Amino acid sequence: GGKYSFANQTHQLNINFPEENNAIHGLVYDQNFVVLHSEAGSKGAKIVLMLSSERFVGFPFWFELRITYVFSDEGITMESE
Repeated sequence: GGKYSFANQTHQLNINFPEENNAIHGLVYDQNFVVLHSEAGSKGAKIVLMLSSERFVGFPFWFELRITYVFSDEGITMESE
């Protein structure tokens, strides 16, 4: 139902998957990330994305999320921090 409690406060995320009454990927599923870095060569490609925000509905905390995708002949890897 998109609800959770933290520090004795209940928070409600937007329900974005109404078929199951869930907040799937509640914060970032529809956000625009900033491209911090990208590179491509004969052996593959890499892109680093960032999203930062002081507040989202249901998530009243500042955060910064960086996601790195690496594409190569071996496949795709993703790292988040």
